[in-house]
Amino acid sequence: IYIIFIVITFILVALRPNSISFFSFITVNSNYTGLEDADTLTSITTIFLNTSRILIYLIIVRWCMLNIHPKNPLLSFVVVTMITIINSLVFFGTNRADFVFNFIVNLVVLIYLYRKLGISLSVILMILLPIVVSSLSSYRNSTSITKGANKLIDFTDNIQVYLGGIYNVALSLDLHSPNSSPWILLVDIFRSAFGPNLILKHISIVPSVNLFNNRIYLNDHVAQIIPMIGQSNLYLGHIFAPILGVAFIFLAIFIVKEIIKVKRLELIYVLTLFSGRLGFVMAQNGNIFLNDLTFFLPLFLIVYYLNNKVVSK
Repeated sequence: IYIIFIVITFILVALRPNSISFFSFITVNSNYTGLEDADTLTSITTIFLNTSRILIYLIIVRWCMLNIHPKNPLLSFVVVTMITIINSLVFFGTNRADFVFNFIVNLVVLIYLYRKLGISLSVILMILLPIVVSSLSSYRNSTSITKGANKLIDFTDNIQVYLGGIYNVALSLDLHSPNSSPWILLVDIFRSAFGPNLILKHISIVPSVNLFNNRIYLNDHVAQIIPMIGQSNLYLGHIFAPILGVAFIFLAIFIVKEIIKVKRLELIYVLTLFSGRLGFVMAQNGNIFLNDLTFFLPLFLIVYYLNNKVVSK
């Protein structure tokens, strides 16, 4: 089933070659455009392509471990390492956090397969991170608070943005919405989920991320992530503000338990990718999590289920 799915993907790419523009290798594709600007078929093709990328990587790794590793462990380590590096440097979008999580999960595969040798190599490969992150920052035209004049202030400002620092949390709690209700909260966060977004994007509301960025920049510029507690507080009030974050924490706990139980490399890979993202629950928000969870996880699980049902005798 995995092979059939990959073949279908390449057929879709042949029909929709512009979907390749959403992928980059080491540096950002100069033809990159946001997925939100793409039509439905291109978006579907892109999701298929990203899922196939993971399947191709896992198929090659599995083949190496079954056919090369028993005869020549060193050769299998070299081949798997090369494939892992290539896969980790092929990424979707321009979100720096998404790239970092994808990169780290690929290193986790090396550690899972080769233990101490994988740990040593992973430490060395971490030097590639700044190269790609700086490329993403340049593409996004990211500017620091002091524009490079004070590196310590720039560093602490970036840390508080990505980890839900005091300043961003305080501003998020200072927001007010004309439509504050649990229903609007669901509409707000599911507008970023693939599938429901096709319907919910037609509902006219001012998204929380827009309200938050307008509070920071006093204009329509959108560059900051509204913290989870602020997004929940906007619609549920002070008393019930923690509910949204707690819900995602329970989801993270469930995924970690599944990672411990399962023995299949593909499930470990995909679930680790999402559990790592959920670990930053305080600094992220519902929009980001649902976008990540619905981007290719449902499709991957369907393909995985069908593949398990087809058994050759």
